[in-house]
Amino acid sequence: MLKNGELKTGRDAEDRKPDFGSYESSRYSSENIGAAARQSHRRRGAQNQAQHPGPARQSKGNWNGKGRNAGDREPPPAGDALLALGEQCSLYERRADEATRQVECSLKCLYLKPSVGEQIQGRISAVARFGLFVTLDEVLVDGLVHISRLGREFFQFDEASQRLIGQRIRSIYQIGDRLELRLMGVTPEEGKVALDLVRRLS
Repeated sequence: MLKNGELKTGRDAEDRKPDFGSYESSRYSSENIGAAARQSHRRRGAQNQAQHPGPARQSKGNWNGKGRNAGDREPPPAGDALLALGEQCSLYERRADEATRQVECSLKCLYLKPSVGEQIQGRISAVARFGLFVTLDEVLVDGLVHISRLGREFFQFDEASQRLIGQRIRSIYQIGDRLELRLMGVTPEEGKVALDLVRRLS
């Protein structure tokens, strides 16, 4: 990319990309949250917009009527209509966040697909009756070690301590344990990663 006669490398362009993950999630409501809270939120928004102005900010005529005749402006919603609009905006934002997470997980699964059958390390992030959820070190995606992959031991789930406790030799798996695993398969469409236990590391 050329700018003012200087060649901008791909790394320079990457550094200038906006980090949308750093933007705060909003909850839209007709409730008056107070001047101090509004000013704090506006300051954070202004800082973000100053660094990465979006298309809506750059356009000459956005939704607030700028660039239109005064008589063409529609009255702003109020009362129940404003409350309903706020709830709808909040719902759309949550859906967008969830879609972003699903796409990210699917891309990570595609990245892992060539490594099926290889060994990988991770840390237990959650324990359930049916197995262990493990966050993999390489790509920070969660995979499942089904309880049937933990050997011939019969395990009991202790909900209070979030542990799987073996009834025969008293082996215990809990959040924070590091494991060496084998990548058994991935399903990018569903964002699922199947793992097999090789050995406990800690």
